Amino acid sequence: MAAKSPSGPAIAVRGARLRRGRLGGTQRRFVWSVLIPCIAFYVIFRFYPFANALNISFREYNIVAADKPFVGFDNYVKIFGNNIFRTSITNSFYYGIVTTIVGLLTSLTVALLIDSLPRVKDVFRAVFFLPQITNAIAVAMVWGWLYQPVYGFFNQVLKAVGLPIIGWLTSPKYAMPSLMLVGVWGGIGMSVVVLMACLAGIPSVYREACMIDGGNRWHVFWHIRLPLLQPTLAFILVTGFMGAFEVFSSVFVLTQGGPLNRTYVLAYYIYRRAFVDLKMGEASAAAFVMFLLVLIITVFQLRVLRTRWDY
Repeated sequence: MAAKSPSGPAIAVRGARLRRGRLGGTQRRFVWSVLIPCIAFYVIFRFYPFANALNISFREYNIVAADKPFVGFDNYVKIFGNNIFRTSITNSFYYGIVTTIVGLLTSLTVALLIDSLPRVKDVFRAVFFLPQITNAIAVAMVWGWLYQPVYGFFNQVLKAVGLPIIGWLTSPKYAMPSLMLVGVWGGIGMSVVVLMACLAGIPSVYREACMIDGGNRWHVFWHIRLPLLQPTLAFILVTGFMGAFEVFSSVFVLTQGGPLNRTYVLAYYIYRRAFVDLKMGEASAAAFVMFLLVLIITVFQLRVLRTRWDY
């Protein structure tokens, strides 16, 4: 009996498979030609430094010494036994929590105010975004002049109204709040721009429907704008805390961890141990502790915000 010849649909499917195979080979070569440089970049500049730093954290690492013996978790034990390290963790949490919450509330208020001024919206957006494109060291130096104890702008204002001058950066009471003000001012620009973009994406029909039903501006904000902004607020909250926890430039320029270690944050501690005390092993161990803390806090924030805001 003669073999049954394939039908028309079967021939079409087989031809399509052959065409897909030929195109797939070309596509695979193109994909790998694009991916290989990216993979090489991350391996060389991301993964290798990460693995090397982890290796250093388990060694008695000295730049000038040829022998770098493996010491296990001794570096971690040393840093946790250091009072300054524990203080730096506490200060980092204090700085991060306050600046993130205050910055979020300030950014939301500013974004709503600018959104209500359509004619000058673009001008204010550019003005508030300027701190994001300004060098952090230069910004810290300008704030240092503003905080200058004798001729600084803030103390000149206090003198003009008959109030005593304040050691903004030299007083244990005011040093950390002064740094927080710098941090809030520096981070507000990006948050305002992101919030304004989200506000512009909210359809106007929602606001009009609320106003027709007898609502006012507060009802529009509380029942329409705020719920729709919740995913964006969660994003700003998480990324803002990550950035605030790693603050370094303002501390390095303005206070160097003082007075009385009140502004000694974790990033500055890592810098001091690595490049001043030349304790690279302890500095790497502290860096990985900071990495784990930020990772755990970020995962916790995402879980809580997803459960609470359902985004």
